[in-house]
Amino acid sequence: MQAQTEIHLVRHGQTDWNATERVQGQAESRLTETGWAQARAFGARLELSDFDAVYCSSALRTRQTLEGLLRGRRCTPVYRDALREIHLGPWQGHLRQYVAEIWPAEFEDFKHRPGQFSLDGAETFLQLQQRGLAAIDAIAAAHRGAKVLAVSHGALIKAVYCAIADRPLDHVWQDPLADNCAQFTVSVDADGGRQFIAFTPGGDALM
Repeated sequence: MQAQTEIHLVRHGQTDWNATERVQGQAESRLTETGWAQARAFGARLELSDFDAVYCSSALRTRQTLEGLLRGRRCTPVYRDALREIHLGPWQGHLRQYVAEIWPAEFEDFKHRPGQFSLDGAETFLQLQQRGLAAIDAIAAAHRGAKVLAVSHGALIKAVYCAIADRPLDHVWQDPLADNCAQFTVSVDADGGRQFIAFTPGGDALM
């Protein structure tokens, strides 16, 4: 039987930019009080001892989420830039309404046809998907047969999910939704075969 690595991908908690509809991308934002509560609620149902390794995006919001879900428990996480959110170039830091007014065609693709999204200075969803898959494959290669927790971001997690579940990238924003602190569990076997295992909702369902 092939050794399968089980990777639990968890989105960060709500941030101040989530709450104000400001485009994050790879720019830094902070957890709101709701986001901290979501992280702690997720941590309350998490058996940290079940995991052989813990990975985390290097972004501030994911590091804060990990701190919240640890709830004082000790852990030595591995931080990876490869787990960061899609890079959105000139959009980062602007309100979504402003972005929609200045880049209407690109914004429509981003919302409704993400597989076709293209913006100067930004990643495409295909590039994001390839980066995310490479990241989970690297984790699996380093932890054969192990159970791994990885705190990351909504678009990256859903792009990875679409690849593994054999869905087009245009389905990135469709159900199941990567709410704040939602969990997507995937496995990678020794031959590189990937499989989607389970989804656990986050957001209000945690509170």
